[in-house]
Amino acid sequence: VEDITERKTFENQLLAEIKFNERITFLSPDIIFIYDVLKNKIIYENKSIYAQLGYNSSHSQVEHSNYLNALIHPEDINIWNEVGINVSLLNEKQTYNQELRLLNHNNEYEWYILQALGFGYDDKNNLTQILGKLRNIHENKRFESRLIEEMRFSSKISETSPSIIYLFDINESKVLYINRKITDLLGYSSLQMANLDVQ
Repeated sequence: VEDITERKTFENQLLAEIKFNERITFLSPDIIFIYDVLKNKIIYENKSIYAQLGYNSSHSQVEHSNYLNALIHPEDINIWNEVGINVSLLNEKQTYNQELRLLNHNNEYEWYILQALGFGYDDKNNLTQILGKLRNIHENKRFESRLIEEMRFSSKISETSPSIIYLFDINESKVLYINRKITDLLGYSSLQMANLDVQ
């Protein structure tokens, strides 16, 4: 009679660990995937990119090797196509990070950040699998774009104002910003005023 207690304990621990990892990836708002370099396709994903982009379930039946190519913005396709090359150049602790746009069900592009690292290697240390994550950063990009526009607008207003407009840091005792009107009135450039030591 063989005692299988130790083997059963090991199997139960392994199953508990697998279940734990599945729950963590399920709870993540990100799309976590494993890409097989040799098969040229995604072999695991914790959730469907199609569902996140608002497509119905029939789209998820498309062969994984081509489905992202159809969704990626034409200007960003090389980012995806070259991810294997770029990841293979990194050491084990480095992550490949790149932003790209994916087409949603409303025919609009949404911004995502792609993060990837080496996950599987063969006996010659050639990359065979990539562990990746796609995170939707579209709202952040929209906010960033609005902020840049507001800054440009504010800058245009301050530069065309007949008054001197400046921002002074009391703690550092220095001018952080001053409009061009200072040149007209005092002959100093904005840069000279920003570097002026005010005591």
